[in-house]
Amino acid sequence: MDDNYDYEEEPAETYIDPRDLDIITNNRTWRPTEAQIEAYANQLEFDLDNDPTEVLQIAEKYLTQPLPDNWARAFTKVDPQLLYIELDTNEIHLSTDLEEQAKKEYLELM
Repeated sequence: MDDNYDYEEEPAETYIDPRDLDIITNNRTWRPTEAQIEAYANQLEFDLDNDPTEVLQIAEKYLTQPLPDNWARAFTKVDPQLLYIELDTNEIHLSTDLEEQAKKEYLELM
């Protein structure tokens, strides 16, 4: 897998209160919960009705990819959605190119 991801995506345009986020700062050892994996798969618009096992494995694979040291993942506490935080600037990003790679692998499976 290519580790040269594009982390220069557009920041979120709306204000998100950091108190409304579960921030994951240890990207190397963190393991997502089943609920977080499902939320991410839904965010990617994966169809979980047909053989969800393989689909959830794709979601988990990209959800656990290492990020640069100055980045963290965060899930919104209400209606869980994955966001990315650039820790040096506190900018919140809605996506990286990990999502595009996950969607590509999902479409190859379908």
